[in-house]
Amino acid sequence: MALIAAFFILIHPNLNAQDTENVTVNSDTTKTLFSNLKFNTLGLYIAPEVQFSQLAGEFTGMRGGSLMAIINKKFAFGATVTTNQRNFTPIDFNVNQALRLQYRSVGARAEYTFAPHKLVHISIPLTLGYGHASVDSTNAFIHLYDRDKVDFNGHSVFVGFGSKSIGYRMHRFNTTRFAFVQPAIHLDLNIFRYGKLFVGAGYRINIYHADSNTSLVNLTNAHLSGLTIQTGVKLGIFGVNIRKKQEGE
Repeated sequence: MALIAAFFILIHPNLNAQDTENVTVNSDTTKTLFSNLKFNTLGLYIAPEVQFSQLAGEFTGMRGGSLMAIINKKFAFGATVTTNQRNFTPIDFNVNQALRLQYRSVGARAEYTFAPHKLVHISIPLTLGYGHASVDSTNAFIHLYDRDKVDFNGHSVFVGFGSKSIGYRMHRFNTTRFAFVQPAIHLDLNIFRYGKLFVGAGYRINIYHADSNTSLVNLTNAHLSGLTIQTGVKLGIFGVNIRKKQEGE
């Protein structure tokens, strides 16, 4: 019994050394956020949408769309564009004359979808965007001039009538450049294999603006931030299996 006890006492340090050595070897592998991410499926969809969104403290109609690539039916990355309705005239800007606010933006969008296989599920898009906004008179596009009397400087479209032409003066906008971030949450409904309907809401947080020196109204971050309600459709292929089957499967 004494010899057996002595044997185990002698080999015990060696066992610990082996365990320590194994731990050291295994710890050389660095784990990262995407270590276990495998590309099982890929997809692509377009998503035209309409919005009811705040600008200058009032709601206005908007339209736009997105083009998105999907990984594993859950992660989507792509681009989006948005513009508001043409004749939006906020009350704050229309004290002495009729002014309208025009808004255009482009952005990069990332989206995560929870349980996309379910009939109704949730998706969370996040948009980082850049754009231009302008405040101008409501009749800026409809001034008529005689071609022989007005110098258009290349900013007009002419329709010929004999020796003279009538031009529609294209007004040069005094724009405000801006950047924003917009988180949102959508409720998605699977209509059929290649189409979904979504409705949701988000909040546009303007984080940068630079006014033109000749702007009629100096727009602020508060003017360009606001709640937005969104609805639209997603049309495309939401998942194509790209992994080769293992032999014997």
